Order: sequence, then structure tokens, then C-alpha cells
Amino acid sequence: MTLVQHLFESAGPAGTTLTNANSGSSTGNVAGGTQVSSSATAAHGALGGSFTNVAAAGTYRRWNFAANATATVYSFSGVLTLPASAWTQTVSVAGFPVAAGANGNRAIQVNASGQVNFGGSNNVIGAALTWGQKYRFTVTVNGATSQQVKVYQQSSPGVWDQQVGTTGTTAHADFGSAVVGVDAGVNQAPAGSIVVTVGWDDIQLNDGTTTEIPDYTTANTPPVVTAGSALTVAPSATATLTFSATDDGTIASRATSFDFPTSGAPSITGGTTGTPSFTAGATLGSLYVARHTATDNLGASSSATQEVRVNLAGSTTARPLPMDGTGAGTWTKQGGSTTDGAALADESDTTYLESPTISSSEVRRRIRLQPSSTRASAQIVNRLGTDTGTANATVRLYEGATLRQSWTHALTTTMTDFTDALSSATVASITDWGNLFVEVGVTA
Repeated sequence: MTLVQHLFESAGPAGTTLTNANSGSSTGNVAGGTQVSSSATAAHGALGGSFTNVAAAGTYRRWNFAANATATVYSFSGVLTLPASAWTQTVSVAGFPVAAGANGNRAIQVNASGQVNFGGSNNVIGAALTWGQKYRFTVTVNGATSQQVKVYQQSSPGVWDQQVGTTGTTAHADFGSAVVGVDAGVNQAPAGSIVVTVGWDDIQLNDGTTTEIPDYTTANTPPVVTAGSALTVAPSATATLTFSATDDGTIASRATSFDFPTSGAPSITGGTTGTPSFTAGATLGSLYVARHTATDNLGASSSATQEVRVNLAGSTTARPLPMDGTGAGTWTKQGGSTTDGAALADESDTTYLESPTISSSEVRRRIRLQPSSTRASAQIVNRLGTDTGTANATVRLYEGATLRQSWTHALTTTMTDFTDALSSATVASITDWGNLFVEVGVTA
């Protein structure tokens, strides 16, 4: 068995002229027509092949079988895109050429009513195709003794399981002659000079099996979603976000939600658009992390986040936010706190975060600080202590994923406030004071 698959993605952008090299064709006959890559005719991926005949001559791509298919079994599969409006006569949209090159009755034809003929005047599917739609055709030929064609629609994007009409069968003797391959496109001239355009994509040739070959499938590429830069707004102001979403197919849906805060978030307006908006809270230091998710026509999703900050003044104390970062081990909240941030902001020590049992392997917990405007100087105050014995703590200041400065302290069972001043070099190096994290790592 030899299975050959042909796509048009290598042709380049939509509108690029198809050549033998970039479409995998062994020969072509453009004559008075055109052959170009087309996003409109794509069944999978970004491009299909568009074939337009404007004169009494053929326009097609030809793919040869690996071996001469005389009196043997071979198969063809491909997705046909019909034009948006009906043509006025019967047009051959694909064919099985013999060595001499003439297609004759070895062709798939669509008449002016959208009915399919194959191997002569046989009305194949018993139903009319709809103009402007895509259909998957499968053809299985067993020499001159039997040939059949089936036509499918999609029940969902990429799932071609809805057969249109009945299976067309014939036993035309020409298929027992030296069939050398498959033509796709307007491969038989209509009568007179008219514009006839069809599209083909995901073509497969199989020249050695009676098994019907499946639809061409390829890993679906998820959408690409990008977000605008972090925004700073005044208390109670409207924040308008910016997201873009692109896909090699089509975007089926878009939605916007909040990663943070996890409860009590404001309502979002225009969440299915690229510019959703919401009203920020009145509290200085508030942080919002909005996530925009795009889903393509084959069900793959991607997302991106954008931050909105209500910055504290540079002279105001920035409290911890309940945003847990990465770390080894599990830290637990003790007392009446409901969030990491509340535990760490409780100066009366009635609530706090507790590390797991420590050893020579460091356990860490990272907490985000409230967004702040630029500061001329700053310091970090951590109240640290053990329940028994002694330990060593390393306090690290991160800007995003970048370590800016660290300090080490010896801990005892006496809760102690450790004040660590940022160096002038650290202050100068910080470019985004709204994206700071404090991490505490502890070892025995």
C-alpha cells in the first residue's frame, strides 16, 4: 500500500500561484485558467487549492500513483469546495486520467443542479450538494469491476461523518485501463468560455488497498492569543483591556474571566471581544488579572492574561496579596485567616503561614505585594520564628521571575521582625514596582 497526502500549505500566502513544486503535482495544465492557494478552500490548516477555468481548457493539479493502477484497487480522498453560486452546466471537478491524458468518463462531475455524476451519467448521491459548502469525497476503485464514490458533510468541525445521499456505484470499463493518477480541479473544459472555480484540499491517494482511506487529519494548532501590557488606573476608573486572537483556521469563540481576584471580581463588559472592560475597585493597591481565552473551530483553546493595577503611592506600605507563587513543600494557613495575604499582613500574629517540617532541603513560599508606584527607597519587614529549635531563612525579592536581592537570617523560637533595606542598586534596577514578590525559604 502506498498512501500519499497532499496539502497546499507549502504554497505560501493565499493567492500564491500553485506550481508543481509547491503543491506536489507531477504535472499541471493551467491553460487559460488559474491555480492559486486559497484560505477560503482550506479544510484543515491555512490553505487549500483554488482552480479557476475561464476558457475552453482545463485547470488542475495531477498526482500520479506510485505504480500503474491497471486493474488494481486504488482510492482517492479530498475535500471539495463548491462556489457560492451555481454554474450553468455540468463541470468535471476531478478525474482519473489514463496514460494518454484524456479523462473521458473517468471523472467526478457536478451538474448545474448540484448533483454528482461519476463514471458516466450515473447520479451518484441521490441528493443535491449545496453551493458554497465543503464536501469530502472518497472514491474506491477495484479495476473495471466496481467503483464507488461517497460524499460526506461535517457533523462538527473536522468530523466528516454525515454521508450525503446514497453511495454511488458503477462498473465502468475505463477504470480497468491504465489509470495513472488523480486530477483535482476543473480538469475537463465546460462548453464555452465561462468562469468556473472549485477548491480542493487534504488530498490523499492510496494505490493498493480496498480499505476506504480516512479523512486527512493533522494536529490542530491552537489559536495564538496576545495581551496588552499591564494597565494602571485610578480608583473606581474603567479599565479597557486589549487582546488579539488569531488562528490558522477560524476563531469560534472568545471569553474573558478573572484569575484574580478569585472572588468578588467586578463584572466584565464585552468579554467576547478584543476590548473587554470593567470598573476597578476604590481600594489603592488593588490588583486584577484578566484572562482572555480563544477557542478555534476545531476546539483547541489558548489564553493570555493582562493585569490592571490601582497602584499605592510610593510612600505607602504595600501589603501582601493572596497570590501563591512556586515553592517546595506545603505551607498552611493558621488561625482565622482565609488567604495567604491576610495571614502575612496580620501583625498581631493571630494568623500566620506555617511551613512543613524543615530539613536540609529548603522549603519556599512566594507571596506577591500590592502594586506600587515607583519608590526612591524601600524596605521589607518579615516577622519570622520557629515553633521549636532553630532554622535559617533566606528572604528574596523578585521582580516577576527576576531575583533582585536576597537576605539571610537565623531564626529562633522568638518571633522577630527582620527589616531588610533594598540597596540603591536594587531600587535603580526595578522597572515595574507593580510586579514584586517576596519569597521566604527555610532550612534546618
